[in-house]
Amino acid sequence: MTLPTTNSRRHAYKPVHSQSSPSSSATTSLATIAVMKNAIRRNLYFIIFTVFVFVITLYICLTVSYKTPPRIPTYVPLLPLERRPVLPPLRRPYSKTASWMGSWLTERKLDEDVGQELAQSLHFDLVYTWVNGSDPSLALLKKKYQDLSPMFNLAPVNQSATTTRGRMDWIMNDNRKDRGPKVDTEAINRHRDMNELQYSVRSVAENTSPGLIHRIHILTTSVPDEFNEKRTIGQIPAWLDLHPGQETIRLVEHKNIYDNLSVLPSFNSLSIESQMHHTPDLSEIFIYLNDDFFFGTQIRSTDLWTPLYGFVFHIDPMTLIAPEIPAKPEHPTAVGEWESLLYTNYLLSKQFGSRHRVYLHHIPHILSSPILEEMQQIWPEEFAETSSHRFRGENNAKEIQVSFMLAHYVMERQRETQLASYWAYRLDANQDGVLSWTEREHLINKIDRYHHQVESRTKSSTFPQKLSIYNSFLDGHKELLEQADLPLSGSTSYQLSGLDGYPFGMPISNTSKSVNQSFKRPFLFSHNDRTCVFDIDFCLGPEFRNRTGIVSASTGKGSIFERMAFKEFHCGDCLLYILRENDDNGSKMEEASPGLMSTVIPLDRASDAFAKVTTELAQYNYVIGESDTTFLQLKSLVPAQKQLRQLLADRKKKLFFCINDNVENSPLIVRKVKDAFSNFLQTRFPVASPWEV
Repeated sequence: MTLPTTNSRRHAYKPVHSQSSPSSSATTSLATIAVMKNAIRRNLYFIIFTVFVFVITLYICLTVSYKTPPRIPTYVPLLPLERRPVLPPLRRPYSKTASWMGSWLTERKLDEDVGQELAQSLHFDLVYTWVNGSDPSLALLKKKYQDLSPMFNLAPVNQSATTTRGRMDWIMNDNRKDRGPKVDTEAINRHRDMNELQYSVRSVAENTSPGLIHRIHILTTSVPDEFNEKRTIGQIPAWLDLHPGQETIRLVEHKNIYDNLSVLPSFNSLSIESQMHHTPDLSEIFIYLNDDFFFGTQIRSTDLWTPLYGFVFHIDPMTLIAPEIPAKPEHPTAVGEWESLLYTNYLLSKQFGSRHRVYLHHIPHILSSPILEEMQQIWPEEFAETSSHRFRGENNAKEIQVSFMLAHYVMERQRETQLASYWAYRLDANQDGVLSWTEREHLINKIDRYHHQVESRTKSSTFPQKLSIYNSFLDGHKELLEQADLPLSGSTSYQLSGLDGYPFGMPISNTSKSVNQSFKRPFLFSHNDRTCVFDIDFCLGPEFRNRTGIVSASTGKGSIFERMAFKEFHCGDCLLYILRENDDNGSKMEEASPGLMSTVIPLDRASDAFAKVTTELAQYNYVIGESDTTFLQLKSLVPAQKQLRQLLADRKKKLFFCINDNVENSPLIVRKVKDAFSNFLQTRFPVASPWEV
């Protein structure tokens, strides 16, 4: 038998003989240690590699699945534009600001007396949509209209017939169509009353300073009067004090806000929301809440809207809505929020360009009644259609989601105003309606200069540099708000201003071809990290470089502007980015550009163009805000108790929170969760509001 040598790597030991020398034993020990070290090293490398692969896989899974909706229809690229005219608004929000807005937008300067006046006159109305689904009169009324609706002549869709419970529900409801209408049992929780409204109003009273909330409107349905069958009365919360001297809270029946009374009663929140801007005596800027929304900490106007920085939109950049009309729902009674978001983005895409748009956080929304009126003038049929749906999901779920639509309408109109103002009043310098070669050459040189600056900054150092150097409209905003007596609450931080350009887009924008949105998903980005190259021939057409050609300065249908701004929207995004980075005075590479407003607002401050543009910039002014908020869904007892305990522990952190009733329709579970929820509400908001009996 031949023994292995000490140099062998295939053996971890060598037999020890009684006659072996000390040097031989030492050599064997060294070999053993070396082999063990190699084995340990290999195992360590394997562990590190395995952990790395696991982490990367987990990250990809979480990124893909984060808040992914249950059903994402196939995206159809390049929706054709069908732009509708924007009619002059019936009124403009906060019209008192016109006298000082020009100097604010161009110089960010505000006289002290103007700031004090703004703070003193600033207040909001608050609108609730509320229904007491536990009211037997409402249950009978709803049942009556469900029996008349073809949407409910369907088998139950919420339980699988393959389960024991599913088979029992199938039998109890009867699966034969000739036995009458079938009701979606899971829709019950949409209207079930857990006394949320009383405590939501308490949260408002507790967390707002005197004068911030001017009036509270509770939109409510009408039910048959038990003493007079020929008339109806509005539902009234049992806790609400409605004595004649109480002017803060008003009950508004749906019949007082609907254009078409024949579509009432309505059991569809999307329908009601489409009409709520008709509420009598509603303030121009108002806060919209469902009854399960709550204010968690002290609220200031800077958390919602200010005349200086406009709307404060709280967005979820990880959840994107595709620009596609939703497919016909297989089970209309199972339609949720997602279908209305898809349909709304489909309408927005036909008007402003086919792009994904971000979801809004499920918290109180800041809205504008004049802008909602303006939107209804653009989409009158769609608003009327939405309002006519007594139940969510009727007519293939073609319904507008008003809060989502207004936020993105404001963003798009701000973007359109900036691009159109530059095109019509700065690029077309003599405003003769034709872009001469001199005018076009000015833009071509601006674009070339920007490309050169980016290339120079990139090559000037081996270390990464900021490619974006400009004065943001948000610079010094904390101090400016304090000067206007509108301090930040500390709960909301301003991330980006719409006056610095459109805040969503692809970080690397290739404008030499159309966007394939199946792979290019926009997101909220840092301007400093964006790369943008503007392809003039693709975005503006080869004729734009033709010295002898005639190019129209029109911004209307079929124009070069329409292609650049909307059809190939990434071209418009890129142009705004370049305009912000590269002012007409040709700032040096190391100097900061004065910002976007310096390059898009008309120069003649006495002109009608200046007044028109600054008014629209103010009307559609907004910032992207970030606050600590929470959305909870109560489904069963133990998880609900844990969630509510954590929310109590975070009582000083959450600016807004929403607690959604998604409890299974089981009387025992509903009662237990309702008890836990009631205890939480009483603990969290123990002090009665001034408007309780």
